[in-house]
Amino acid sequence: MTQNFFSILLILTITATWSFGQFRIYVGSGVNISDVKYKNDSGSITPKTKALSNYFLSLRPEIGITKKLSINLDLQYSRKGFKYADGTGYTSERFHYFDLLPQVQYRIIQLLAIYGGCGLSIRHEEYIKPDGTWIKYPFETVNSSSVAFLGGIKLFPHDRLTIHAHLSSNPLNHVEYTNVSGNPLNIKSSINNLQIGLAYRVF
Repeated sequence: MTQNFFSILLILTITATWSFGQFRIYVGSGVNISDVKYKNDSGSITPKTKALSNYFLSLRPEIGITKKLSINLDLQYSRKGFKYADGTGYTSERFHYFDLLPQVQYRIIQLLAIYGGCGLSIRHEEYIKPDGTWIKYPFETVNSSSVAFLGGIKLFPHDRLTIHAHLSSNPLNHVEYTNVSGNPLNIKSSINNLQIGLAYRVF
């Protein structure tokens, strides 16, 4: 009953906003620079990692609530990954996501806004590059979906053009870590990402 109530309330809010707000659509692309962070409560050694660069594609509907406040629904195809030391060098891992990222944006001045939000990341595919060639992972090593948290800034150099930069974090929840005896270790991981991109207003 409560879930139905909030669903109806959300639909009514969106409908009212659509009716009275200013609606815009942006398309964009850019670069992701991501790395993995380990939270290790077991005292064991975690792999040494390096950042990995990838790209994203974006479709971003935006609804203006007031002159300064707006709501964005950023739909992205996004690649994120990292490198880890394997004893002889570094092996790369890459995850392909479909991201649904609702955001609240506040325009501080005409040329600058801040924004933040949380959304859903749906993992599409996983790849690994152990010897210079990308191959698809034969099994899943991370959850099929996770919550993404983000915050950033946006510039408006032109009426139809935006430049943005934000930081985001996704829990990875790798397959269970164990020690040499096979006992589970209390290690959690998340992929942290710096995204820089351009978007153009098409509507």
